[in-house]
Amino acid sequence: MSFRIHLLLALCTIVGAGGISLDAQQGNCFISRLHTVSFDDNIIRELELPGLVEVSTFEIILPGQDINGVRGLAIQPSTGHLFTLCFLASNPNNTPFLMEIDLLNASALIVGPAVLDFVDLAFDLDGTLYGVTSTDTATNLAQFCELSLITGGPSPICDFPGGDGGESIGFKESDQRLYHAAGTSDVRFERENPTGTSACSTINIDISGTPLADGRVDAICDWPSEDLFLWKKEGSGSNFFTVSSTGGVESLGSLDHPANGLAVVVIATPCPPSDLFLRGDANGDLGVNIADAVFLLNSLFVPGSPEVPCSDGGDVNDDGGLNIADAVYLLNALFVPGSSPIPDPNPECGEDPTADGLDCATPPACP
Repeated sequence: MSFRIHLLLALCTIVGAGGISLDAQQGNCFISRLHTVSFDDNIIRELELPGLVEVSTFEIILPGQDINGVRGLAIQPSTGHLFTLCFLASNPNNTPFLMEIDLLNASALIVGPAVLDFVDLAFDLDGTLYGVTSTDTATNLAQFCELSLITGGPSPICDFPGGDGGESIGFKESDQRLYHAAGTSDVRFERENPTGTSACSTINIDISGTPLADGRVDAICDWPSEDLFLWKKEGSGSNFFTVSSTGGVESLGSLDHPANGLAVVVIATPCPPSDLFLRGDANGDLGVNIADAVFLLNSLFVPGSPEVPCSDGGDVNDDGGLNIADAVYLLNALFVPGSSPIPDPNPECGEDPTADGLDCATPPACP
């Protein structure tokens, strides 16, 4: 018995026993939305990226409490909740309280007093929350601390040299390093030195000669899908930029409101109609592998299984039909040397070169 028959029989046995659960996000496209907070009000604004057009607003409301302002914003990587620093009218010390916000359920919860005069927040990829304070005029230092997600209280880690009025931090997803921006007239941009003695041991990133070199830092945050930082500087006009980890700066235009905290939230949304697809990608995850053969067989033979989201993608042999022959063709192409390759479009997304009665009811998120 040939290898291809052995493999197909094994897959049919799995399908007959109830199928395989596949974690494929079919038909979803992922967009980045910018969220901002301001010390001037209690509003979280959601904006398109890169267009900076306001999409929605969320008013932070605490029963029995007046909020004088909000600053610093960070997204918890596992829950998607936002954390920010709020200033309550009832607090005579005028120090911020750490707050957790669930936008999906429109809820806000005070975690506890942050104690120190924090101006920005950032989560690392492990879900640890950090904050940086304003510059102490007596020491000319800004404290970098870990903040408790249970009490809101700080645990000091190290001190940054002061930034004469502007301080912000962010963790970059691609290299998992801490980045720090500080200053008003002689602005610094720096990243954590992996061989340094602490997180405050940094390597300078040269932004001299760019629009960021002069003008107070209001806030920075990572834009993971573009591998860039977003940077809000003080003032109106052109005040919003991207900056790379090597100091390359480009303007995105202007925010029409003050922003003292930034966070990028990735949102799953149905993909717009498209003629692009990847042949052999039966489960819609933009990959072609044995999981697609399993998904196709489940769809054909297991009652209640999800349908192939893009019929053109499941028509592996490009004969205008969707049947067991496509699973056999795919397995041959993947595992049997000398077999016919998968017809176009493959290995890249493209349009169907063959006229047939199939279509893409739910197109994949082709680039």
